[in-house]
This record gives sequence, structure tokens and C-alpha cells, in this order.
Amino acid sequence: MSSSSIQGAHPSVKHHKSYPTHDKGIMAFHAVRPLTHKVICLPHAGCGAAAFKTLSSAFFHDRDMVVVQYPGRETRMRDPFFADMQELVDEIMLGLEPHLNDPYVLFGHSMGAKVAYEVVLRLQTQNKPLPQKMAVSCSPAPHRPSGLNRAFQESDAAFLQYLQRLGGVPDELLAVPDLLEMVLPILRADFELLYRYLAPANAGTISCPLYGIASSEDVSVTPQAVSYWQERAAGTFNRINVEGGHFYFPKLDVCFSDLID
Repeated sequence: MSSSSIQGAHPSVKHHKSYPTHDKGIMAFHAVRPLTHKVICLPHAGCGAAAFKTLSSAFFHDRDMVVVQYPGRETRMRDPFFADMQELVDEIMLGLEPHLNDPYVLFGHSMGAKVAYEVVLRLQTQNKPLPQKMAVSCSPAPHRPSGLNRAFQESDAAFLQYLQRLGGVPDELLAVPDLLEMVLPILRADFELLYRYLAPANAGTISCPLYGIASSEDVSVTPQAVSYWQERAAGTFNRINVEGGHFYFPKLDVCFSDLID
């Protein structure tokens, strides 16, 4: 395993334009000036595809973005949540199929990293095109205990206090009560999914190059917890250290390509 830290100039191009897809579980955005292969993104708990694009657009400024839209949020408010990881991946695989033909990089943030892991295992089993690289961001390894409890079953006040202690929810969300009220049911469902999920110790390994992104300012996921992803890498693993905490995207002075290229 290697470890690196990178700093640089903030990218000047920050915007993407959306374009339609044939699946409600996928949202796609063209970079104004794409310079390299597209990125397929799996967002964190409580987050929808459009919100994730807004949060991370500058970070991915030089890539077309394909973002998975989990059920129960944004354009899929009426679709039921999944409490089982494999059922969620079943659905995601159907939507991703048309987006795997061109070269791509896979990026999963927090909860999305564990979803991304299961997606790649499924791609390998089905002999479908694999990502050129996979990046797992601010997430414990899937075969290690998450340390989460059943706070998602408690009152709104107790669950909110739990989320604040974890530091896994953006401050901007916590500051808007009406928005928080709408998102809390989504967070409950996503945290139940994470609570119920644990890959077995002998789970499959990832054959493409694997990058783990960690921040020493992240109060919910330590760099050491990210380093355990090395145990799920069949080949190379690199840990990249960034500043900015769990939600570093808008605070970072470099873009995704600077980190992994």
C-alpha cells in the first residue's frame, strides 16, 4: 500500500449540464469541458443524485458524471427503500448497463463506497466491463464492523444527535430544519441498510486498481479504517489523504483527476 497527500489549484471549470437517461435510477451530467474518462458515482447516505452533483461538481469538473439515484429521494420519492444491499445492487446493475461500454472510473463516497464494492463484485462475476480504477471515499472497509447502532429506530431528536456525533451529515443540511425533516426518513433507511450490511471476511477482492480517500479531519471514518480496504484489493491499493473532513469536495483545492492520475 502507498499513501499520498496532494494539494493544488482549485479548478476553474465547475459546471455540468444534465442530459436525459432511459432509467430513473440514473442521472447523467455532461462536463462543460470534459478532458478524461467519465466517472460513475454512488452517493453517501441521505443524498440524491442531483444533490451529489451540486456538492461535487467542481471536484469532477473535467469528467462527465453518471450518478446513481437511490430510491426514495429526489426524482424517486415514491419508490420504496431497500433494506438489503444485494437487492439495491440488483436494481443498480440494470440501470448501469448502458453506461459501461465506454471507459469509466467508479467513485463511491461513504455509504456509496460499500455499494460500489458490491457493484464491482457483480461486474466481475458477470464478466461485464470493469472500471479502469475504483475510488472509495471516507468509508470503512466492507468486511470490517461499521460500529453503527440502531439509532435509526429512535426518535428524530435522538437520531439527529447521533448523526451530529458521527459527523456524517453536511452542516448545510443540519442548518435547514424543513430540509432536514424531509431527509431524515431517507437517512433512517440508509442507516438501516448500512447497519444490516457486512461483507464476509472471505468476500471477493477487487481486480481493478483501488484508491482509498481519507481525511484526518473526518470524525466518523479514520484513515486507518480506510486503509483496511487494502484487504479487498486483488492488485494495487493506494490511500490518498485529503484535507476537509468527511465532506471534503467543496473544500479541496484539487480535483478528482489530480488525486488518482
